Amino acid sequence: LVFVQRGKEELREATALLTAQQTSLEIIVNMCCSDDPSDDEWEEESSSDESDLGPDGLCDGLSNLMSPLCLSAEVHGALINHSIPEKVLKKTEFPRNEAMDVCHQNPSWRGLIKKMQRVQSRALTCLHSILSTMDAESLGGAAALQGAAQHLSTLVFGAAELTKDEEFLEAVISAMRSLLQMIASKNIPQCMTPQQLMSLSEAATRCDVVSVRVNAVAILGITGSTLAKEKGTAETLQMIGTALLQVATRDADLVVNGEALDALFDVFADGDEAETAAKNIHLLPALKALQPVFKAKIRKEGKGKYTPQQLCVLDNIKVNLRRFIGYLEKVVKK
Repeated sequence: LVFVQRGKEELREATALLTAQQTSLEIIVNMCCSDDPSDDEWEEESSSDESDLGPDGLCDGLSNLMSPLCLSAEVHGALINHSIPEKVLKKTEFPRNEAMDVCHQNPSWRGLIKKMQRVQSRALTCLHSILSTMDAESLGGAAALQGAAQHLSTLVFGAAELTKDEEFLEAVISAMRSLLQMIASKNIPQCMTPQQLMSLSEAATRCDVVSVRVNAVAILGITGSTLAKEKGTAETLQMIGTALLQVATRDADLVVNGEALDALFDVFADGDEAETAAKNIHLLPALKALQPVFKAKIRKEGKGKYTPQQLCVLDNIKVNLRRFIGYLEKVVKK
């Protein structure tokens, strides 16, 4: 009887601890996020303004949509002084095998498995928020960011096959997007291979959650635009470009279509490698064929299904598509 009571007490303590950890992570997320737009809207909005393209002045009227949020000096200092980013990163690890075994062996403890997984997902969401609001130096510089990227890659690609857990996928891919964006902006080498990128993209395109597909496409764009500045990357750019074209053409959601086009603008904006890859995948005729379809889809499905903000972004991408086609035509004539 004493043993049973002690077991119940331990279960209560473990449950309380996991609940407290989840709540703490959610509080940090709220500290890092504004109320308008909501976090989900941030994920689903495209960012045409980020396209630093060669064509003449692409639209950039929506730069405020994806601008980093600002933390007060007090909150920023508290997060750094208490090593919150490092602690949050630690919480993104998978639950330990020993803990999982205990939960599997005891029916009354099995409910903790979901709680442990939820803490991990909340930690990943929290990491995304921290990355969106703090600068690289505050987070430990290049070495720390590369370490975090390696860790996230291990979470995604460490298993024999990519997880189908949508909550985890949504959280880890949003964190990975924020981290890779920061790494790219600082010209820090990143650790994901083209093969990993493709497997991530393929898994994401099968996911029902729109934000997962949006973020996976954005990751391809971030990586491709970085590779376009390097020599000998045309073949990889072709692979990325083909994947993005497929998403832009075939995905059922306009926001995902728009993000894929936005990523194409970034990847093929400039450089010899990008020009070679664009010709090899016949990017210009593909975009010319897609242009009227994309415009018609916005006209037909836009109102009622998408928010005014999303429609504004989509209209912006539509204009940028026309201008990008003009840019590619000039490149072909060179």
